[in-house]
Amino acid sequence: MNQFRRKASFTERKKPAVGRLFRPSESSDKKNVGIPEVKESDATDGKENNEPGKEISNTDDETGSVVGWGRVKQFVQKLGKTPHSQNLSLSHCDLTATDVVELGEALPMLSILEELDLSNNKLPIKEMENFTSSLGSTPQLKTLKLSMCGLTKDSLSILESACQSGVLSHLKQLDLSYNGSVGDGGWTSLFGKAAALKGLEELDVSLRPSASLSASPWLPALLEALPQLSSLTRLSLQHWALSSTERDKLEKILSKKNGILECDRLATPTPKAAG
Repeated sequence: MNQFRRKASFTERKKPAVGRLFRPSESSDKKNVGIPEVKESDATDGKENNEPGKEISNTDDETGSVVGWGRVKQFVQKLGKTPHSQNLSLSHCDLTATDVVELGEALPMLSILEELDLSNNKLPIKEMENFTSSLGSTPQLKTLKLSMCGLTKDSLSILESACQSGVLSHLKQLDLSYNGSVGDGGWTSLFGKAAALKGLEELDVSLRPSASLSASPWLPALLEALPQLSSLTRLSLQHWALSSTERDKLEKILSKKNGILECDRLATPTPKAAG
């Protein structure tokens, strides 16, 4: 059964010392939802009923949580965005290399983060590597959007490493659209490691509307990976040129899991690579 749709938006190595780039938070940060406040009565009760050293450690953890959220707020507000502990959008922020480093340092403070949108930002390779390794601090992250981020084959190599290490194993939605500079080798290599994303439900690797390149060089790797992506129900390949035979193969695999293939019914590949 052929199913075609126009592209729809997805649902909206080391960890450096956090204090290196952030400034202390304001006292008002303690009022944020989800960040525990240390009450004097609680601290007093703890000292009476528990070992002193253990209670001091618990209090320090709570205070550190408050201060950490304050640092996250300062970083996000500096970029002109609204801080949110579960859904963080930093799209169209013209992120610098320093910003990406700071983001990596902020992630350990966002343990309940579910969606991260970095679309329309150029992500430097070196800083992206540190940032990606920090994603291990966000075990509830379900959506990662890297659309139009100027990703290259080297960028995808970093994502591959994250896949293999299990850092991205909890993802449900991955948007890598409009990154035509990745190249055939980059897509082939990524799909070769994609089996580690067993929980992935939606994958978008569409090209810009002005581009139309052949998917034939990397399609075999994708076809091999799809049966292992047991949760995948939506695959978007808009503006990639697919033959009728290639479309049929994709749809046959996706139909077994009631999946949807988003692609162009008629597409002619052009020699110019554009994302």
